[in-house]
Amino acid sequence: MKTSALIFLCAWCAGVHAQNLHVGFSDMAVVFGDRVNVRKEPSAQAQVTHQLTMGDEVEVLNMSDSENYHTVNGLSLPWMQVKTAQGQTGYIWAGALSMMPSISTDGTSFVAQVVQAKQLTANEEDGRLDIVFEMRAIQKNKMVYSDTMHLSVSYGAYFSYEDSFEGALGLPGEKMLSVFRVGYPACGYDQQNLYMLWDGRKLTKLPLLTFFGDSGMISYDEQYLFPQHPEEYPLPDVSSFLETNEGIYLMITHMEMEVFEDGSGLKERKETTCLKMIKTDSGWAKPDVPAFEIRD
Repeated sequence: MKTSALIFLCAWCAGVHAQNLHVGFSDMAVVFGDRVNVRKEPSAQAQVTHQLTMGDEVEVLNMSDSENYHTVNGLSLPWMQVKTAQGQTGYIWAGALSMMPSISTDGTSFVAQVVQAKQLTANEEDGRLDIVFEMRAIQKNKMVYSDTMHLSVSYGAYFSYEDSFEGALGLPGEKMLSVFRVGYPACGYDQQNLYMLWDGRKLTKLPLLTFFGDSGMISYDEQYLFPQHPEEYPLPDVSSFLETNEGIYLMITHMEMEVFEDGSGLKERKETTCLKMIKTDSGWAKPDVPAFEIRD
């Protein structure tokens, strides 16, 4: 199942702040935790009116202001006013909700959230956070598998769900591919894409991909090429090469603008390299030797 772009836009628009980390949500959210308390008021001391289980869907009605954040495991997030499928309303701490909308395949659904944040530097202007991201596979409201990833991100970074692909874009043995993005969306800042695979039994993460650009003068972009690469992501003409391969390729494109020797203008220098990803018993790894190169 490929989700619409609207979900991604809603996630950014509904971003909330956690130690200078913005976490995205959609209007229809899914419960990430187990036996999550729904409270009468937006406070950890407020009366618990009922509980929800992992995978339950709720409609997000509103969220508390920045003066009423609650902190758990270093995450300072607001309270979300929600309405359940039974029509009950109340407040849930945002960290107990998934950043993913409702996504499922063959009776398995998925939730994901940042579960921990630790300040690495005292200076907020160039500060870093160490965060832990977790994705869970759920069957009948019970977690059957989970996988985590540790990341170092800058203050002010955005973390959101981007897309899911049922059938994992033709990757043999995989049933679902989900993509997330983290980084600060501005020139000169790195952004990273996270890819999580589900094969029906376990979740597997792919190595992080990085991309950045600065004022159109320099850019660096890493992309994965899958057997059935989505049409909305245009690529150089490598289709004949990929048709005979069933694995994953890593495409790296590096661009720099150079000044002509006489100073009369700029010229573009771009290099694209494709690398065959390596699958081992412990997961996927980036290779060292390029499979081929395309030069523009």
